[in-house]
Amino acid sequence: MSVICCLSSFICHLLYMKFIKLGLISIVVFYLLIWAITFLFPNTTVMSRAINIAGSKDSLEHLMKNNAIPYTEWLTTNNVDIKTGDVSFYRNDLFNAERDLNADTIYFEISNSQRQVMKGGIGLYQLAKDSATVQLFYVFKTKWYKPWDKMAQIANDTKYGGHMEAALKKLKQIAEEQ
Repeated sequence: MSVICCLSSFICHLLYMKFIKLGLISIVVFYLLIWAITFLFPNTTVMSRAINIAGSKDSLEHLMKNNAIPYTEWLTTNNVDIKTGDVSFYRNDLFNAERDLNADTIYFEISNSQRQVMKGGIGLYQLAKDSATVQLFYVFKTKWYKPWDKMAQIANDTKYGGHMEAALKKLKQIAEEQ
C-alpha cells in the first residue's frame, strides 16, 4: 500500500513538472514568435500632418524662428522644454529624407520633467503663391530588441494624430492673425 501511494505521488509529481515545463517553454516560444514578427516593423516611424496657411513660407519661418509665434502657444500646452534648430536632433538615415530644394525645416526636440523626449520638425513649403504648406512631423525610434515598443508604434497615429491636427489649426489661426 505504501509503495503504491509513493508511486502515485511520484507520477503526479512528474506530471506537474511536465506541465510546468510545457508552460515555461510555451511562454518562451510565444515571446520569440512575437519578437520575430516585430522584425517586420520598422525601427523608425515618421508621422506627419500638413495644413495650408495664408502667406509666404519666408514670413512664417521668420515668425517661428524669432519666437514671435511661441511653440508653447500652439505646439504643446504642457510644461515642457523645447529646443529648436536647423539641424535634426536625430540621426537621419532614411533613404527618402533628402532635403527638398523649396523646403525649409525647423527641427525640434521636446522634453518634459520625466525626461521623455519627442523629436520632430516643421517643414515649410511654398507650393502656391498665396499660401505656405506647413508639415508637422514626429520621428519615433525604437530599439530592435524591444518588441512591445515596436508594436506600440502602430497606435501612435491615434495617440498623437488629433494633437498634431489641433496644433496645426492653432498655428494657422495665430499666423493668419499676425
